[in-house]
Amino acid sequence: MERGPNDLEAVIERLEFKNEKLHHHNEKIEQEIIELRRDNKKLAKQCEDLLEQFRNKGAIWMNKQLLHLSY
Repeated sequence: MERGPNDLEAVIERLEFKNEKLHHHNEKIEQEIIELRRDNKKLAKQCEDLLEQFRNKGAIWMNKQLLHLSY
């Protein structure tokens, strides 16, 4: 007996396939989010360090150049 597109087994197979693909995609996105959070923490730390340096010295060192900030 031939299975049609609405056959329960065919529907289950399609849903299992879609579920597997979505699960893989979710894992990929989760890893990307973890990496972005890690990068964000590093950037926040760099900003805090530069701000602290500015508070202590009145200047910020960036790319081996001293930037004087005047008001």
